[in-house]
Amino acid sequence: MNNSGNTSRTIDLQEVVSLLGVSSATVRNWIRHNYLVPDNKSTGEMLFDYLQITGLKDKITSGEISRLGKRANKQQSNVKFIPEEYADSRDDVVLVQQIVDLQKNHSLNIKYVLLAVILNFLKSKGLVGYLKPRNLDQITFHNAAIQKELKWWFEPGGVFFENEYLNLLEYDLPQSGDIFGLVYQSLSVEGGKSKAGSYYSPKQVVDAIVDDHITADSLVLDPCCGTGQFLLAAADIIDDPTKIWGFDIDEMAVRLARVSILSRFPNHNFIPQIFCKNTLLDVDSEELFSQDNLPRFDVIITNPPWGAHFSQLDTDKLQRLYPSIRSNEAFSYFIFKSMRLLKSDGVLSFILPESILNIKTHKDIRQVILEQAKIIDIKHLDRVFKNVFTPVIRLDVQKCIPNPASTFAVEKNGISHTVVQSR
Repeated sequence: MNNSGNTSRTIDLQEVVSLLGVSSATVRNWIRHNYLVPDNKSTGEMLFDYLQITGLKDKITSGEISRLGKRANKQQSNVKFIPEEYADSRDDVVLVQQIVDLQKNHSLNIKYVLLAVILNFLKSKGLVGYLKPRNLDQITFHNAAIQKELKWWFEPGGVFFENEYLNLLEYDLPQSGDIFGLVYQSLSVEGGKSKAGSYYSPKQVVDAIVDDHITADSLVLDPCCGTGQFLLAAADIIDDPTKIWGFDIDEMAVRLARVSILSRFPNHNFIPQIFCKNTLLDVDSEELFSQDNLPRFDVIITNPPWGAHFSQLDTDKLQRLYPSIRSNEAFSYFIFKSMRLLKSDGVLSFILPESILNIKTHKDIRQVILEQAKIIDIKHLDRVFKNVFTPVIRLDVQKCIPNPASTFAVEKNGISHTVVQSR
């Protein structure tokens, strides 16, 4: 493969599969219909021009080729589905389906649906009181922090609930897990989640990561926290809520995460360290989050976006900030940035597509990991996300000067193998 520059770079079939998010059979079908043309100069291995592939991906994403868009990345889909792997129980799935049906049948505003769910949940915890909370003045609060946080949900101009919203206040919500995140994901269309690379993680995977790496005094960050699933799991162990940090570009998700953390620490009057920020582009550029002021973390845990589509403006910025990452892959940028934000000997644990281990496109971030960290272990998790067919791994590394002779465990199908890092 020629890596001398994008104008002459060629990539193999598996890299095309990874970049387009489709199967090898689909790629071969597109070749037969002349949507893709392999490099005829190659012998043996089927190779493709990198710019041809990225150009096709842009056409699919923009909707220019609608027929292929149905097969690739699902980025135009308006379908909604409940991520059952995210729920604590089957009863939770049934309950959320009722909420989704109510929202659809009455064309309810999603923000106000979520607000009704929030109020219901907080009342069940004894953190707010109300009869019919049509605006903020009709609610009593357990502490000032919760009152301040809920102002965003009522503004601008307050809220005047219709009966359909008020009915949500009567639902019997679960008292554990991330019910806000489950409802929010279920109300979000598949195309939006796919375009952002936003699929929330199965609870058992999150709990295992937290149990392995979080202690009561850990300073922890989720750099793309969504509604705070990892942070809520960490809150079951960490004593001080100000040690729990998160960033995400989705303001609705961030606001849900902030309410959730406040509800987990009802006797602490604190401001959640969870912010609507672009970790890759904003965290170092603004005064509050300059590298001099932002703490270095003991543990960074997340399920980063995969295959997220960046605008050309953001792509140009990312390539200037992270010149060693040539793939323009979102999860590679997040790994690179998180290594910067870790303390020496800090631990990073990410949920990632299996392709990071062997696709040539991801050689760039593999090199970063091998130069900056000791691999702790790699766990193959298979296909754990509903409507996502990519096999998944969990990668745990420790930031330090690596010893090429050190070993780590690779676990797959219940069998563990020991591998030397230099391999």
